Amino acid sequence: MSKIQYIFQAGSLYREFRERRMRFGVNLPQLTQDGVSIHKVDFVSNNYSCLLREDQDVVDNIQFPYMLFLPEGNKQFDEVIIILNGLNESEYRKFFPWAASFAASGIPTIIFPIAFLINRRPKGWFIPEEVGKKLSVRRNLEGNSTCTSYNVILSERLHEHPERFFLAGLQTYNDMIDLVNTLYCGEYRVWREDRTFSPFTKGTRVHFLGYSLGGYLALILFLGVGDNPILSQGKLIIFCSGAAINSHDPDLNANPISPLILDRNASERLIEFYKQGKNFPHMEKVEALMFKAVFLSDQSILGPNLERLKKRIRIIGSGNDKVIP
Repeated sequence: MSKIQYIFQAGSLYREFRERRMRFGVNLPQLTQDGVSIHKVDFVSNNYSCLLREDQDVVDNIQFPYMLFLPEGNKQFDEVIIILNGLNESEYRKFFPWAASFAASGIPTIIFPIAFLINRRPKGWFIPEEVGKKLSVRRNLEGNSTCTSYNVILSERLHEHPERFFLAGLQTYNDMIDLVNTLYCGEYRVWREDRTFSPFTKGTRVHFLGYSLGGYLALILFLGVGDNPILSQGKLIIFCSGAAINSHDPDLNANPISPLILDRNASERLIEFYKQGKNFPHMEKVEALMFKAVFLSDQSILGPNLERLKKRIRIIGSGNDKVIP
C-alpha cells in the first residue's frame, strides 16, 4: 500500500461543509476540492427502542446527516473506511483531515457519529443559560471537580442514568450493522447533482478506524459479527482505546475524568456502575456480552476471539494519553 499523505489544512473546507451542507432531508451538491469529493448523506436509525423511554423521542439522534469522502471521479469502489468518534465529541473537525487524507489517497471514508454525540445531539441541550445553570449545580455537588461547560451535559446525563452509556453504544452497534449491510449488499446510494448514484460495488469490504470510545465500539462489533460475510474481509484500527476499567493497577484503567469528557462524580458513578459486572442491561444479546468482556477485560471471552481476529486488528496507543493509558 502506498504511503498516505496527511492533509493538515482542511479547516476552510470543513467550515464550508459544516455550515452550508449538513442539513438533514435536503439534497445538496457535493463539495469537491484537491481530488476529494465530500457528500452529505442522511441516515435514519431504526434501533432506538433499546434506549430509555425519555431518550427515544430525541429526533436529532434518530435522523441525522453524516459525511462521506470519495476520491474524485465516477468509478465504483470495493472498500471503505468508517471512522467512529470518541466520547463527548461535539464536532467532525478532528476527523475531517483524517477522512480527507484517506480519500485523497484513493480510499473512500465515512465519518459516522455515535448516538447522542457530534450532530446526533439536539441543539436545545446547549442553550448557554441552561448550560450555566447545570454547571452551577454540578460544581456544588459534594466532592465534585473538573466541571466545565463542555462536559456538563454528558456528565449530568450519565450521572443520572449510567446505563445510557451502554444503551447509546447498543443503538450505534445496530446502526453500524445496518450501514455495513447496505454497503456490502450494493444498496448504498448517494445524491449527486440531480440524481442518486451507487459509489460502491456489491461485496464492498468495510474497514473501521475507531478513536477512543469509537475503538471500543468497533472492537465489540468485530467480536460480535466479525466472521459474518458483511465484515469478514474488513480490518480494524483501534486508536487510543481499549483500556479496561477494573485493572488491579489503577494506572492502567480508563479514566474519563477530563474537562472535555466527564467531571469527577459522573466518571466515578459510571465506572462503579459497570465495574462489578452486575448492571449490564440486555445480557441476552451477544453485543452486551462483548461489551462487558471488553470493559472488564474478561480474558475467557476476549482471549480466543482476539486470537481469531488478531491478523485483522491493529492497536495504536499514545504514551501521553491520560484517559486511555
